[in-house]
Parts: sequence; structure tokens; C-alpha cells
Amino acid sequence: MAEAGTEDEGTRTFTRQELTDLHMVFNVFDASKQRCISEEEARKALKLLGFKVSRRSLLQMLQTINLHGERSVSLDGFLHIVKNLQGTDYDAHEEISQAFELLDMDCDGMLSLDDLRGISRNVGLKMSDCELKSMLEEADKNGDGLVSKEEFVQIMLKTNLFR
Repeated sequence: MAEAGTEDEGTRTFTRQELTDLHMVFNVFDASKQRCISEEEARKALKLLGFKVSRRSLLQMLQTINLHGERSVSLDGFLHIVKNLQGTDYDAHEEISQAFELLDMDCDGMLSLDDLRGISRNVGLKMSDCELKSMLEEADKNGDGLVSKEEFVQIMLKTNLFR
């Protein structure tokens, strides 16, 4: 079995950071904390990640993963689906824009310290205000204490997640 971030038989695997980020996305949709998400939640999560997946093709993928015909998916199954979709019809800018919309909890078009507190609390991350402020400062290019969608897209495109 390949380690995170290595190549195995020509197939790209996830880095540790990608795994962390995908786990976080999965947890956002696993609000009930049952360690599985429904087919519809999986479709929404994949859309958030920038993948355009029809209901029919997702159901086909679920059938190959879930031999008992369940219409839900575990984290491992979700990672398998994402891995299979990589390199298909993928729009990084759209993915980042959708992530911004999810994080912008008060829907004001800007990410604030309160938005980051809320999302970190919702996904179970224990981050101090100092850590959250540092994240904001890194992305805040105009110094207004907030992160616009444009600033968010720019900082996210610098990460390995969107290449």
C-alpha cells in the first residue's frame, strides 16, 4: 500500500494535508456524526470540491463501494470516490468559490473571525483565536481584517489542493 503523497501504479494518492481537508469536508456533511453521509450529502460534498457528478453516476459509484446496496458512504468510500474523480471535469475556481460560500456563515461576502470560529466549532476543530487570526492575516491582502472571495481564491490556489 502506498504512503500518503506517493504514487502507486500510476495513480495519484492524497497528501496528509489533502486527507485532512477531505476529512473536514466529509465532517461538514456528517452533521449527525454517524461516520457516514447520504448519497445526497455526498453529491453536495463532491460539488463543493468542484466535481460535477450526476445522481446516476454517483449511485453507480456507491454500488461498487457498498456491496449491500446502501445509499450512504463512509469516509473511506468518499475518499475512494474523490480519488476516482480526480482528473475528470474539475473546476478549481468553482470549487474554491463554493468553499468560500460554505465558510461565509453570515453570507456577507467576507470571511471574518466569527465565520472561522463558527466553522471550526462546527467541524470539531479546536483552534485558538490567535490561530484563526493568523489564518485571516495570511489571506487578508488589503489589511481590512476580512477576507474577500478574491483574496480567498488567491490564497487557496497557492495550496496543493487545487492543482
